[in-house]
Order: sequence, then C-alpha cells, then structure tokens
Amino acid sequence: MALWSVRSIVETYENHRLDSEYFRQDYADIEKKVKGFEWTPLGKVAQYIKRGLQPVYNGDGSIPVLRTVNIREEGFSDTRQEYVNEDFYQQNPRGQVYNLDILITSTGVGTLGRVTYVDENTPFFADGHISILRGITQRDPRFISVFLQSKVGLALIEQRQRGSSGQIEIYPDDLASIPIPKLDSRFEEEIASYVSQSRELRHTAKAFYVEAENLLIKELDLNIKDLSSQLTYIANSNEVMDSQRLDAEFFRLKYYQLIDSIRTLKPKQLVPLGDLLDVLTNGHTPLRHNLSIGEIPFLTAENIYDFRINFNTENRITLEHHQNELKRTQLHEGDLLVTIKGRIGNAVLVTNLPSPININQDIALLRLKPEFNPYSYFIVGFLNSEAGKLLAKQLSTGQINPFLGLSNLRQILIPLFDNELMKRLSAKIQEKLTQSRNAEEDAVRLLETAKQQIEDMIVNGASY
Repeated sequence: MALWSVRSIVETYENHRLDSEYFRQDYADIEKKVKGFEWTPLGKVAQYIKRGLQPVYNGDGSIPVLRTVNIREEGFSDTRQEYVNEDFYQQNPRGQVYNLDILITSTGVGTLGRVTYVDENTPFFADGHISILRGITQRDPRFISVFLQSKVGLALIEQRQRGSSGQIEIYPDDLASIPIPKLDSRFEEEIASYVSQSRELRHTAKAFYVEAENLLIKELDLNIKDLSSQLTYIANSNEVMDSQRLDAEFFRLKYYQLIDSIRTLKPKQLVPLGDLLDVLTNGHTPLRHNLSIGEIPFLTAENIYDFRINFNTENRITLEHHQNELKRTQLHEGDLLVTIKGRIGNAVLVTNLPSPININQDIALLRLKPEFNPYSYFIVGFLNSEAGKLLAKQLSTGQINPFLGLSNLRQILIPLFDNELMKRLSAKIQEKLTQSRNAEEDAVRLLETAKQQIEDMIVNGASY
C-alpha cells in the first residue's frame, strides 16, 4: 500500500481537506469504484444527519442511553448501560432515536465507524458521540446500513475522519459527503432481506437465552413473585455479628424470604458455592501495560453476559503475561466465569474457546470439583436465574459501583437436588443455549454474506 500520493491543489479546495490521510490512494481507489455506479451523497439520501446530545444520567431513569460502547452492527449492547428519565427525554428531541434510524459512532480510535440500523419502537437516547441518520425514504435504510458496515463503507468513513493522537471525529458534514451507490434494485432488496432475517434470528437467540434464565425457576416451581419490597426491617445484633455486615441492604426481608422459598423445595442440600469448587480466583491487569499491545485477547466484565461470552475485544496482553504472570487465569474449556464488579453476577461456562484467552480482575474464575462437573449447567443456570441474581446482590458491597468479592461469591447458597433431576435440568439448559448460539451464528453469517456481496459487486465487479 502506498503511503504517499500526489494530488492537485484543486482537489484540496474541492474537498476542503489538507490532511494527507484523506488523499490516501487506497481510499481514492475505493471511492472511484463507488462512483463508477450511479450515486448520491449520503446527505441527500438522509434528510437528517446530526449528533445526539450529552445526556443528564439518572439512575432511576427508564430510557436507555446509547453511547459508543452500546452500538454494535447487530444492534445494541447493554454494556455499562446508563439511563435518562422521561422528562429529560421529552425535553431533548435532538437525542431521541426512532425506528428506521441509522446510528454511527463518531468518536475515538478503534470505536469510530460502528454502524447499526434501528428496527424497534423502543425509546432510546443517543449521546453526543453518536450520529443519527434519519428520513431515508427513497432508499431502504437496511441496505444503506449494510453498505456502511461493509469494508467499502468503512473505508469511506475512515477517509473522512478528522484528528489524530487518539482523538478522532467524524462530523455530520463529513458523513453527508459519503457517496452511496445505486445498485440493482433486486440486489438491494435481497441485501435488505438479509438484515431483517439476521435481526429476526437475533431476537430468536435472545428468546432462547431468556428461556434458559427462567428454566430452573419454572421447572422447580420456585416462588419468587411474593418477595417483600419492604424497606424497613429489624436485624438483631447476633445476625449482624455473624454476617460481618453493617450495610442495611444485606438484611432486607426479601433475601430471607427467598432462602425460605428455596428450602420449601426440599433440596438434598443447600450449600455455599465455595463447597463445590476446586479453584476460585480472579485475574488482574499487568502493571503499566498498554492493553492495545499483545497477542492474547484479554476479557473484562463487559465481555461476559448471562450464558455467553463476547470474545471480540480490543484489549490484549502479551504471550509472556499469559504464560507467566497470568498463568493461573488462562481459560480452559468448562471453566465457570462470574462478573464481580459493576454488572455483577453474570455467569457463563467457557465453551468453544477460539484461541488462548485471559481475564482481568473484574471476572472470577471458578473450577468445579470433578463430582459436580455433570451438573455445571444446573449451577450456572441457578446463578443466572432471578434467585441467583438476588443472592449475588445481597452479598455484594457498594451501591454506586457494586462489587462481589471472592469471599462473598463463595457464600452464595446453591440448592442441590437428586442427581438425575440436576442432570435433566442441565441438559435442558444446555439445549436452550445450543439453540440460541445456532441462531446467533446464522444471524452473523447472513450479515457477513450481505456485506461480502456488496463488496464483490463494487470492488470486484460481480454481477447480480
């Protein structure tokens, strides 16, 4: 790839750019191929291109805020989810997100250029780092979104970014100048249908995950609906001394009622999680290490969800870290991970490791004793159930930034039933997770196919 190119002074005037990055030859080649088709600037395809608005966060709010960390090409992530209240949302239409909008992350090295299409009527609020494209009526916004997600679209976005030294931006006027090719109408319809099918598969996958989370509560007929919301209660001094806790949340009546409800199921045992484990530890971040450098993916709590792991992370550690300093937290098939800081209590079994992986200090690594491995899905299912989440919340400390220390994590009570019952429930949970992962993989495959077909038509001259 040439790192230099020659441009006339007229070109710099036409494009209002003097930075050499904009005139890179590979960008120029891609734009030339796009403009080999009939094309329209994005500013004429979309009637509205503006940034969102800096929100005033409200912990009691109900409207999710979309920040850079929440935007993914397949939809929205609830990573470090923040909220605004209804009043703020209504008073600030600039940040309101509507069905059929396209959202583009517009700030930051490694994060600028994520594109997603909105296909739901749920109210969301976009912060000032998100560009909102709206009013795409003459073209299908699903096609436009996939074009922008493709290598071709991403190159055109990267070409127009401004700034350096880690702080880069792309502004609405820059986005408006992106050429959008008009391809065969049947081809564009097919690409749009891939997007809809992919989204439908993701909804299906999410439904299977929800079924897995609720399966134990339903199958065991555990009553958690009638737990008290009472905010005043009395704990005697012996309870306080035994628990070694002084925070009022720990003693709320609902937690004691939950334990009583579990006992009514007559489990064979109700044991602390620590009694089931051979290993309980967590990772750490190597001192003075730049997490953009290294060969080994380094997971944080943001990568861990109930029953699933997002292995796509830009954080890295070196092979030397992995083999020495962090050897004890090298991930292996069958390991159990639990988030212990921020969004606490997300539990997942490690399966289908794509490569050597390690974890940071916000994730606990658990390895079951061999005799409990046949019931691993039962155990992770209980931890991810509403009952397990409540018990984790009781044992956590800190309200603003919750933390579930390893000594508290090992105290979570796990009900143990007849071995055959736990095997049967483990198998049911595993089946739901397999169905969900299959749907997710199909969704990814469809979206990748759509992007590849666009790239083939524009770059390689493939016909429809």
